[in-house]
Amino acid sequence: MSSFYDIMRKGLKGIERTRRARSTGRRIKLAAKLKSLTAFSFLQLIRRPVRLISHGGKVLKSINGKYFPSFFTIFVDTDISPEDYLKAENIPTIIHEYIHFIQDISTVYGLSNLSNTFSDIAYFYNITEKNISLPYYIKSESGAREINKDLFSVYFSETDYIRIPKENISVSINESPVSKIGIDNFDSLNYYTVHVKKDAYQNEFDFGACAIMEGMARIIERYLYIESDKKYWEIPYDLPEIVVKNLYPKYSESLQNIFALCDASLMYFHPGEVFIKMIYLMRENSFIPKTVNEVYSFVHQHLIITGIDFYTFWNKIVLDASNHITNVVNVSEYNFAKSWAIESLNYYYNLRRNNPAFLSEILTYPSTKAQIELINIFKNFTSPVIYNKKNEFAVIGNRVISADDQKKIFYWFNMSKFYIYVFKKSKSCPFESLCFEDCSFIKEPYKRNGSDYCLFQQYSRVFGLYKREIQCV
Repeated sequence: MSSFYDIMRKGLKGIERTRRARSTGRRIKLAAKLKSLTAFSFLQLIRRPVRLISHGGKVLKSINGKYFPSFFTIFVDTDISPEDYLKAENIPTIIHEYIHFIQDISTVYGLSNLSNTFSDIAYFYNITEKNISLPYYIKSESGAREINKDLFSVYFSETDYIRIPKENISVSINESPVSKIGIDNFDSLNYYTVHVKKDAYQNEFDFGACAIMEGMARIIERYLYIESDKKYWEIPYDLPEIVVKNLYPKYSESLQNIFALCDASLMYFHPGEVFIKMIYLMRENSFIPKTVNEVYSFVHQHLIITGIDFYTFWNKIVLDASNHITNVVNVSEYNFAKSWAIESLNYYYNLRRNNPAFLSEILTYPSTKAQIELINIFKNFTSPVIYNKKNEFAVIGNRVISADDQKKIFYWFNMSKFYIYVFKKSKSCPFESLCFEDCSFIKEPYKRNGSDYCLFQQYSRVFGLYKREIQCV
């Protein structure tokens, strides 16, 4: 069971440090207005006109929210004011997306994906080409980066939303080598699908980190606030429960145990494989945990990572992620954004290191106490940026942050926009809606020069774009 972990790690070794961009002392003109809130003492509001964006990579969605992996941003698809984010009728969405942030900042899968994303930025900064086309396609000499992209597509296994009836369906779990989907030279690596059939209807869903992360967020959201649909399964949110009911029905009697297995599976590169292999092993051993902590112990005791113990492995993942965060904040004006991200990483690392089941245990409390405990986790450290359809921004947390530092957390939001521009869509300036003046360089923003840096010029420094001749295709 352990041999594939060495394979997974290929291409992820080493850290490509960016050379530090020259600091000029100039600052961006940030379009932000600050407002103090009275409804909740631990909310801080930041208002700022922006255009909605979609992440170039995989976006984790709830029915009315999105979390942007690696870039620490939550979008809530609503017109409600940030003052009302934590009112009872709105908080389920915040809870759901905040769980995705915790997965992103505290699990091996989330941090590995972050390092993979940020290493693309470092790679781009250090390319020797002087003339490039955008969007830019990374093609490394060793092929390692292309392999990483293929591997993470397997680990993530994106699944679109659909509802299927619960009654009288047949389910089978399929394991297949990745060579079947065109990924060669990884003979021991498999991908997993869930085949569902009812009468003439049948469908097949990929099972991986996407379903596991969404399953976790939905379980805790439902436990605290929402009753589950009694007639329909919602895919991908219910896939973990469907899998467990099919493979080991007795284990599925406790949603908190399913949640804990999801969480523990995210502490490895290939969460879908870990989840399914562990269910088989639990069934074989007639294992039913007495506490949620026993789930984590079972998983870590039965998985061996070749040549390294689990905690050394995990610590290396955390260190890699911390270094990559440092690398992509390579202008001194935004040191607070770097500090906030690394402190967030360390905060959740310590929570998980001291108690691997710090999230799962919330499901063991009565609902009211569980809500309080979860909100306490959130407000003990400053949240990522949360914004709504009106482009009103907020951060949640008891920590006092200056107005200037609040604005600097937007570094991650702006990074996501520039990342999309460089690697996905390059038709016009990604910061067009932030300009307060008519600009003649909207279609070719890389041609603008001037001593007072605009947002595009600032992030050109971060990515090293200013050093090259650009052509958009």
